[in-house]
Amino acid sequence: MLSVLAPTSDLTDREFFLLFCHFGTLSKVAKFLDTHPSKISRAIKCLEHKLDTQLIKRDGKKLILTREGILYRDSITKAFHEILSQEYILRKKVFKKTIKIFFHNMPGLLFMDNVLNDCIRKFPRILFNYEIAPYLSPDHLEDDCLFIGNGRNSFISEDTIRKNIFSDPLLIGSSITNPEIEKGRIYDIADLYDKKIINSSSYIIQYFNEAGLPHDAKFRNIALSVGQSVDSIKFGVKNNCLFMTCRYNFEHTELADQIMQVPVKEKIDPYYIDMFYNKNTRNNPESKMVIDYLYREAKVFFSNLQKTLNS
Repeated sequence: MLSVLAPTSDLTDREFFLLFCHFGTLSKVAKFLDTHPSKISRAIKCLEHKLDTQLIKRDGKKLILTREGILYRDSITKAFHEILSQEYILRKKVFKKTIKIFFHNMPGLLFMDNVLNDCIRKFPRILFNYEIAPYLSPDHLEDDCLFIGNGRNSFISEDTIRKNIFSDPLLIGSSITNPEIEKGRIYDIADLYDKKIINSSSYIIQYFNEAGLPHDAKFRNIALSVGQSVDSIKFGVKNNCLFMTCRYNFEHTELADQIMQVPVKEKIDPYYIDMFYNKNTRNNPESKMVIDYLYREAKVFFSNLQKTLNS
């Protein structure tokens, strides 16, 4: 079927649909594109006809996504970003500066999911490459690279800039059925050294003794090192292992009712989410705009997350 859009339009039916997903109403999309809402509606109906699937439906006075619409939106968002970036280069014949964003842990993933589409629209001359990274490495600190996550125990070069955007208590958890853990007992860190434990998000747990001096908890029986805290919880529950994770992941996963906190006497160093980049990246005007924007958005996002944790 031919598209209902004019041949000169840069947007496809699929792209109109994604804009509707972002703005939530036909009128807002039309205002953004300086066109009529009926044009947006026709484009989405054309896409539904091609897919033989209803993507949006009316709920009272509102248009909302159907279940199939939600699945379709999620499946094409990343692919759309990559394709659109390449099409932009071919159409405009211009070089797009590339910024690579690396992140790890679930809060970092939630932040990127919320802010990435805004970045693409706000900085049309910049191509964003992003991926999950299990830990901070020298590759993540090259020019025009950003790392969002925890890297306080990694080797960091002298020209690295680190800005904190979030911290959350780090907890030791276990399955409620773990026979190695005595219910109601408060453990010394040393009591747990020989238990099966998962090193969550490549974070070396640090605790403070009675004198307030920091010590690394060097567990002797690390069963698995994983890059995502949620993965560590799932593995720990299934295999009766201890796991380390930040409080957000401890309390806000689908397995929250199957896990318990293992209380320890010592104070545990909190989990940090920082933004890392080198001085060359900061000194580039285009990169600086992206860094400043992401930092401002991250502070707002994680401030709201902290309020959720404390409520």
